[in-house]
Amino acid sequence: MNIERDAEFFLDKKLNHSRSIFSPSFIKIHSKCVKEMALKLAFLRVLVNHKVIKVASWLHDIGRVENDENHKIIGVDIAEEWFKSINFKKKRFIKKVNDCILYHGREDIPKTKEGKIIRIADKLSFIHPQMLEYAQQKNGISEVKEYIKTAQDIDRLSLRAKILRWVYIKRAKTKYHTNDT
Repeated sequence: MNIERDAEFFLDKKLNHSRSIFSPSFIKIHSKCVKEMALKLAFLRVLVNHKVIKVASWLHDIGRVENDENHKIIGVDIAEEWFKSINFKKKRFIKKVNDCILYHGREDIPKTKEGKIIRIADKLSFIHPQMLEYAQQKNGISEVKEYIKTAQDIDRLSLRAKILRWVYIKRAKTKYHTNDT
């Protein structure tokens, strides 16, 4: 069993029925670039499971075939189903891949070394030569811009939530401090 190759084939199969706003070729190239960037980053880390990195690279955006908005949560469910379908039972491996899928966004912090690598590689993939070449094609640049815009929207919402939390805490402290004196 070549789990990395199987993950790539599984992604290809799922992309044939994708509902994503991003084209199957965009997701495929992006995933390949994530894999290459992640393996370069993994080379610098000790005790990183390279097979987890390879499989997670192919699967990190697989949830997009169902729904772009909740793709990380959906992606974990799809990956779990796939692992069961191929009778893959290495729980620690699956848990690490799920961490990579679930926490590759900007607003989340991965719990594993592999998850942290995938998260960074996901962002760095847009400076990969193949992604830059794809962006120069007819519709490629609009897809890359849309992907980045979506990530920036998430960042803005996350920042707003942090600001609102800070304001709420500040007000609560002021209120309670005023009552104490």
